[in-house]
Amino acid sequence: MRPWIDDIISEWRLFIRDGEILDIRNYLGDSFICPDKKLCSDIVKSYITNRPVYTLDIGVRENMDLVVIEVHDFFSCGTYGFSDYRKYPIMLWRWFRWFIMQGT
Repeated sequence: MRPWIDDIISEWRLFIRDGEILDIRNYLGDSFICPDKKLCSDIVKSYITNRPVYTLDIGVRENMDLVVIEVHDFFSCGTYGFSDYRKYPIMLWRWFRWFIMQGT
């Protein structure tokens, strides 16, 4: 799946708002091999950013360890079935507001 990490068996996208995981969706590999919730929360807590919304792509390795593969600004990510469409427009608005404020 990823040439530089050859033992990933499942990839997931975490949707983050204000440091909270709102949703997680499988987009590659075995969808029945889910990442550990506590490990996901630990990764989010350890990732330092001032972005109000973003996504993290994580991989589950054969030994069930997790690895961060990519970080995405929220406006540019695929939703992969993100389940709360009431929050989606607000998350986009918050990201664009944050982005504009970065330029001032």
